[in-house]
Amino acid sequence: MNMIEQSKQSTKPSLQSVRFENGLLHLTLRGTAIEGTTVSVPARNIVQLADLSDEELAKVQVASNGHVLLWREANIDFAVAGLIERITGLKTHRAHMAQIGAISSEAKAAAARANGQKGGRPRKNIDSSAPRNPAIE
Repeated sequence: MNMIEQSKQSTKPSLQSVRFENGLLHLTLRGTAIEGTTVSVPARNIVQLADLSDEELAKVQVASNGHVLLWREANIDFAVAGLIERITGLKTHRAHMAQIGAISSEAKAAAARANGQKGGRPRKNIDSSAPRNPAIE
């Protein structure tokens, strides 16, 4: 795994541990702001787990360095980041960064105006031999 992949992995929420007890999955999280936090969720509230027995649910494993929750025998796995986002409402790092990029500021508006005065975004070179679609021009 290269440095960029390691950096991307480290920004996603991951698990220190998981256990199933009394119908609940207890997920202990790992990450700078959430280190050691335990989230408990009724296992059968997760549609894919609803039909598993307690014995099957207890065989949960943490895989891929804490980024995957796995029930090997049932052939069920979840990306931890997506599961945490669904059950807690916490946004993943990527979603958070996209939201930040969507914020307008006076500096962004000034840069857009300056770019517009230079002629704006350059047109794409369109192959003249290709059929034209006036709806996309």
